[in-house]
Amino acid sequence: MTVAAYTPFVTPLPIWDWWLLTLVPLCLGVAIVYKAMKTDDLSKLPKQALLISFWIIGGMGAAAFVLALIVRIL
Repeated sequence: MTVAAYTPFVTPLPIWDWWLLTLVPLCLGVAIVYKAMKTDDLSKLPKQALLISFWIIGGMGAAAFVLALIVRIL
């Protein structure tokens, strides 16, 4: 039996050094779905989704900074 080199959900992709970049598409996907359900005018969706994506990424960056400070202090 021959198996492909990459089998989804069985063999993880080797992105150990680049895993942080997966944050951007994840935030964009969440923001698009959230704003698509909340907004009345879909013509504003791209701008609002990008804005909320920046808020999510900024919030995660701020949380990482605060946690890094706490770890260094303790």
